[in-house]
Amino acid sequence: MEVKSQKRILITGASGFVGFHLASKLSKLNSVSLLLVDNLIRGENDQEFSELCGNDNVSYLFGDLKDPSFVANLPHVDTVFHLAALNGTQNFYSRPWEVFDNSIRPTILLLEKYGKSGDVEFIYTGTSESYADAVSAGISPIPTPETTPVMFSHLENPRWSYGFAKTAGEVAIHAMSRQYGLKFQILRLHNLYGPRMGYEHVIPDLIRKQLAGSGEILGSEQSRSFMYISDAIEAIVGLSLSNSAFFQTINVGSPDEIKILDLAKKIAGLLSFRGRFVDLGAPPGSVERRIPDLTKISSLITPGDLTTIDIGLEKTIAYFRGLNP
Repeated sequence: MEVKSQKRILITGASGFVGFHLASKLSKLNSVSLLLVDNLIRGENDQEFSELCGNDNVSYLFGDLKDPSFVANLPHVDTVFHLAALNGTQNFYSRPWEVFDNSIRPTILLLEKYGKSGDVEFIYTGTSESYADAVSAGISPIPTPETTPVMFSHLENPRWSYGFAKTAGEVAIHAMSRQYGLKFQILRLHNLYGPRMGYEHVIPDLIRKQLAGSGEILGSEQSRSFMYISDAIEAIVGLSLSNSAFFQTINVGSPDEIKILDLAKKIAGLLSFRGRFVDLGAPPGSVERRIPDLTKISSLITPGDLTTIDIGLEKTIAYFRGLNP
């Protein structure tokens, strides 16, 4: 009897936030063989990651995806989950060139490597930052669908070092698909949170500040819809198994909106923080509201029950408390 070989899957940025959780989920499937690639610019080769790499169907390759020779020598695979980027709102302003470089160059090189073969699935994580300015300008509806216009005003704003680079990646994927038939998914992730994410995002930033006795908030009257990481991973895996989800751009997120001030208050309740909240204002270019229209994803996969913000915050706080006992 012929033994079916394992599906070969490459995950970039695998020691980071989304990549680690995705790899952990897929590593439990005997039908797949995982190659994890990371240069540890955002992730860590810690005990959790070492244990993940110890699975029989998992291997880890340290390397820089900005290096053409490294990418050219990557092995053939069946599916690429390209998650590697230098994210984090604070990084957009403090390290804009590094953010841009690490978010666009790997995408171009990976497309050169895998996009022309005709037999590789390329799953790319985009960003809701692609349409933030269109929402701010009032030309996009809220909740916002995938068809909304992409817009970047004031290109000197370092915030767009990330959003523009990720959007350029979307354009590159469409170009490769049009010319060479690349089978792709573009998944626009909306404010994911949970264990292992970096401090340069709103929820870990608020946790860290309140643990240190600070009530500082950025953009307290702005609102977001936050999605717990395990829910996002279920959606990403489900979409990867749905043939009708390919050649599509798809929002991944939660429909539940919350103001940042109310989020800070929820965190304060869980941390027993009694300090005074101080609004430092929102970073330049930060959109007032962000809520994804989830009509498309709901037509492609059956959504499960989402983790409530209260339960998700409890789990996230427990993780960061462990880092700061």
